[in-house]
Amino acid sequence: MSKAELKKVRDKLSKDLEKIIRGTIQKVVLPKRGKVVSGEVQSAEAKQEAFAKRFLAGRFHGLKDAPAVVTSFFFAPHSHVDYDLVGESVRDLFRTNPEVDSDAYAWKGDNTITEFSLGGYLHRACVNDYRAMLNQRHFLGKTGVPAANELILHAQPLHRNIVSGVMAIARFLNRLHIKTPWQIAISLVGMKGYWPLDDAGNPARRPFGNDIHHLPVLRLSNATVLEDGMQAGLFLKPALESLTRSVGWEFNWYYSSPGVFSLRV
Repeated sequence: MSKAELKKVRDKLSKDLEKIIRGTIQKVVLPKRGKVVSGEVQSAEAKQEAFAKRFLAGRFHGLKDAPAVVTSFFFAPHSHVDYDLVGESVRDLFRTNPEVDSDAYAWKGDNTITEFSLGGYLHRACVNDYRAMLNQRHFLGKTGVPAANELILHAQPLHRNIVSGVMAIARFLNRLHIKTPWQIAISLVGMKGYWPLDDAGNPARRPFGNDIHHLPVLRLSNATVLEDGMQAGLFLKPALESLTRSVGWEFNWYYSSPGVFSLRV
């Protein structure tokens, strides 16, 4: 066989092999990868539902105030993380000492309770918006001005609490070198009947209709995205737009310009 014929055979074999590899990637590898990601999201959604119900039932470290923003991060187990590093990180970042049981750490912050397990999750419940509502009621009661509707929540601090909470969790997990990908699940619990107000004080078209309202689960591959408030807001856009649409607002005004999250966090 001549060199030209040999080259022709090699080229044909190379092209055939490329077709086989490409076909395998398209028919086997990519679908399997898609199933893995889909399975992760479904698993995260099931865990999100379980935690929201646990909180609503008053079984999250005794915290019973509602409404609340409950946030979960799910990740691969990291049993190698040093226990002393966990306690040190909690004290440095949250200025408190964690309580420890057989498989998890828990600590209290300003209107928050956090539970963390090296088995692969972190749960956080924040009742800032509930406490702000109580303060507003108290103030109006002192002035003698009746509240038009006691079941109200201001959209701006609600958005800010969601974004800042996610960023705080990310700082903690980065401190422990918890590797991505992370599944991030946010739920609004105890919200039934509450009316969000926009920045001008106008109510949404409708109140929250259920006690538990889940925002879409998001998958994060690059943790540096959550180091900056604007970037964190952009990453959370699908969740925050879902929030405003659920109460009848057609758009989320904090994304008025492409690639911009206008709320300062």
